[in-house]
Amino acid sequence: RTAPPRAEPQAEAAYEPQYEPQYEAQPEPVTPATPEPQPPLQDVNPEELFSQMAIATERQMSQASELDAMGAAATPPAPDDGASPMPPEPAAEPPARAGPLETAPAPDDPDVSLAMLNGNFATAVEVCLAQGRVADALILAASGGEELWAATRDQYLASNKSAFMSRLSAVVHQDFDRYVAESSLPAWKETLALIHTYASAEALQGLCNLLGERLEAEAGDASAAVLCYMCAANTVKAVELWHARYSEQSAGAAGGGGGGGERG
Repeated sequence: RTAPPRAEPQAEAAYEPQYEPQYEAQPEPVTPATPEPQPPLQDVNPEELFSQMAIATERQMSQASELDAMGAAATPPAPDDGASPMPPEPAAEPPARAGPLETAPAPDDPDVSLAMLNGNFATAVEVCLAQGRVADALILAASGGEELWAATRDQYLASNKSAFMSRLSAVVHQDFDRYVAESSLPAWKETLALIHTYASAEALQGLCNLLGERLEAEAGDASAAVLCYMCAANTVKAVELWHARYSEQSAGAAGGGGGGGERG
């Protein structure tokens, strides 16, 4: 009998690993938060709004304090090397500054003290003025009666001839006629402002006229004089100066035109 043919062994197929495709995880879409509807401005209670803001501020400050405390507790202590710690140096204090009314203490003068003990304010004032202690003299004079006060005040005002003291003396004594007659003409605006502020309504017209006359005669400033005459309601002098000024300008213009014609 014929034997069946022997089957040849088949080569085993090579093993190929199968790789599954890897897919990266896609982020989930973020849904934007829907803003909470805000109440209209007319419905907002100001007291509640400021109260909520104050509570939020206090909460933030409290959280910041807690974080600072935690950070301080976590800081390790400095190593002890056996040396005693040096105390911190005190901060340098700023130099003390004298207040606007702080002055040097007045010397203890026996003459002034004796006069005050005897109630002799006039002698005490005289001694203080001789020593240049004007403030002390004025304080003592104020306690010695109206007559002593006026005499001491006038003596002090007369001791200084500055422009400020002249203005102050005019205001104190209400002597504006003398002030306007002796005032500096370059500072005529200050003089005009002073008499408008402190002079009486009855005296103002005459003072403005006086200042205008000085400006017209001594300074030759017609524009300033016109303004003073207008403040004095002296329309006659104001119109007179205006007429003279424009007459001179018209004559000058006419003369210039005629000369040009002759040259031609």
